[in-house]
Amino acid sequence: MSWGVGAGVASGAPVLEIGPEYDALHGAVEAFATRGEQLFTAAQIGEQIVQLSRCRDILSREMAQLVGVFAKTGEAENQGSNNTVDWVRHHANMSWRDAVQLGVVGRHLAELPASSAALDDGVIGFGHLVCLARNAAFSAGAKGKFDEEPLLPLASHESVNRFHHTCLKARHAQ
Repeated sequence: MSWGVGAGVASGAPVLEIGPEYDALHGAVEAFATRGEQLFTAAQIGEQIVQLSRCRDILSREMAQLVGVFAKTGEAENQGSNNTVDWVRHHANMSWRDAVQLGVVGRHLAELPASSAALDDGVIGFGHLVCLARNAAFSAGAKGKFDEEPLLPLASHESVNRFHHTCLKARHAQ
């Protein structure tokens, strides 16, 4: 999916029309969150946790893609922020760490098509994608091009924490 920036986007407007997809998504999330108490088995509760995590990962990737596009516009600075991460942190009510993660993934998502597809398939999570994006950022400075293929199979069976260390070792070796 590719996101473009429309001409004439007003900065500082209280609420901008962003499309019916967002209204539908917000409505679906609100309906889900207010569905009331239901009886579930422990296995069903566990599966709900896994499925909600997959949804969150996909939404985080989509947010990262938007942050990457937003960073290119210079709008954060136009609105008085120091940088895009600072703008995201304040306007999206996020921690610095979460905003930085969105920024690094947003800047390098185009270099990670197989990893993005693996996230869609539930093979890896957003945390794995962050680690891969950090390696892509490092490779951009070191040799100019990042190859996700050697690391992606490891991401599919390592925890995010273990994969973080695997990526650090790969950067050190590089």
